[in-house]
Amino acid sequence: MNQLNNITIKHCPCHSGKSYEQCCRLFHLDFYQAQTAEDLMRSRFTAFAIGSMNSENQKFFEQYLLQDLASENETGRDATGYFH
Repeated sequence: MNQLNNITIKHCPCHSGKSYEQCCRLFHLDFYQAQTAEDLMRSRFTAFAIGSMNSENQKFFEQYLLQDLASENETGRDATGYFH
């Protein structure tokens, strides 16, 4: 993944109580893999929240959200979440 541009957030949107740089950013930049479902969902929520308000990095966060979805053959859905 690419580096994130111009993101300065004091508190991580996942409400962990940590700064974004010490929390979900580490997952977004692939420094760490989520070890629990809670970590994964927090990082995904944060990607959605930041991607929604930061158009410069929107594609980066879209890729993060799509990277771990099951293939459409496994779910019957395409990458947008719609059933075929």
